[in-house]
Amino acid sequence: QSTQNHMRLQAIDLAALTDAQLAEHLRECFENSKAMSYQHHIYTISSIMPVGDFMASVQEWTGLSPSEISGVLKGSTPVSSGITDEYLAALSAINADESALKILHGVSAPGDVLNQLAALPSDTGRAVKHYLELVSHRITGGYDITCLTAIDAPEVILKALQVKHSPTDIARAEQRVAEQTASLRQAVPEAQRELFDEILAEARFVNRLRDERSYWSDLWSTGISRRAYLEVGRRLVAQGKIPDAELILDATCEEAIEMLTSSGQVPAATIDELARRRNFRVSIGNNVAPPFLNGTPSPPPPVEWFPRSTQRTMRAINVFMAHLFGSSDKKSDATIVRGISVSSGQYEGYARVIERIDDLHLLQKGEVLVTRSTSTAFNFVLPLVGAIVTDRGGLMSHAAIVAREYGLPGVVGCQVAVQTIANGVRVRVDADKGEVILL
Repeated sequence: QSTQNHMRLQAIDLAALTDAQLAEHLRECFENSKAMSYQHHIYTISSIMPVGDFMASVQEWTGLSPSEISGVLKGSTPVSSGITDEYLAALSAINADESALKILHGVSAPGDVLNQLAALPSDTGRAVKHYLELVSHRITGGYDITCLTAIDAPEVILKALQVKHSPTDIARAEQRVAEQTASLRQAVPEAQRELFDEILAEARFVNRLRDERSYWSDLWSTGISRRAYLEVGRRLVAQGKIPDAELILDATCEEAIEMLTSSGQVPAATIDELARRRNFRVSIGNNVAPPFLNGTPSPPPPVEWFPRSTQRTMRAINVFMAHLFGSSDKKSDATIVRGISVSSGQYEGYARVIERIDDLHLLQKGEVLVTRSTSTAFNFVLPLVGAIVTDRGGLMSHAAIVAREYGLPGVVGCQVAVQTIANGVRVRVDADKGEVILL
């Protein structure tokens, strides 16, 4: 139902609407965004409980490290690595179509390439068009209308379609997970193995919900709202009411509607206030936010304080949250950045340091993504990276999930990677040791 509503809203020809109709459309988009934010968050506990329960139980039974345990979750959340049925269908169709491959690897501008592929009078054209309908208006990099949508940076979508997916590699990865699972199960006391099978199946079944909450809900609805806002902005510029269409992105929904439907000029004070908000937004990095609001919170109460019937639930939540937000306490230096290993393997490549979401489209195939943290909104570009390094998050962070899904070397929770690693520096990511060596 949400998908049908998104498709309906984004199919509306905004240029054909009157100002009054556009105002109502903007309000509908805004209400849809609120509903989708709610839909995202009502599934939060459902998406983390089984995974936390699995991690806590198996660690208690085996004494193995969380990194060793979490590996068996690989493959359970394909959307975390940008893989959807529609994406795979588009890739398969293109790779089987010589004319499509010629267009894909041609010299036309990225946006033109996508339009040419979607216009092909074949199953390939239909597959690409359907994929673009699902992804074009999704926010990339963040969760706000000020973030670019995928179609705002068509080179990102094009790079994703140029990625090769090997069925052999996928089958090999599945075999490794099966072997890891068998080894882990063997380490579990025999009396607990039936329960192990049950909670692993539940964790793998629900794990995909973690990212799907965003992918199908607020990332899409926010992008559709952005589309409506920018149409309002363009009209206000044409009417001489504001100097820059994107200035409207810092207005509330009601402010934007008032500026559009009012017959008079927008007061200069209003324009100045929007400019002030934008300047604050683009000049203040997320690294300056206080680590805590209203004082340092106390640790969670001991699980033993809770009734026996709820102790398992509380343990699962505590373990998951610790692995979600935890960071490494290992010391780094000028040549080695240390963090938490979330996968295995080594990779050498040039670092692409992303501090601003607007720079995400600069990421090139094979580069090492170095950033403070990732979210589901990064999924469009993650098929390109050779390794992932973040300053924040632990084994259950989005970056860790993606590293596992792709089989990429990943080191998270480094705290100082962004400030230590310069853009373009060649690095070796040693995920086995949880280290990033500057070469």
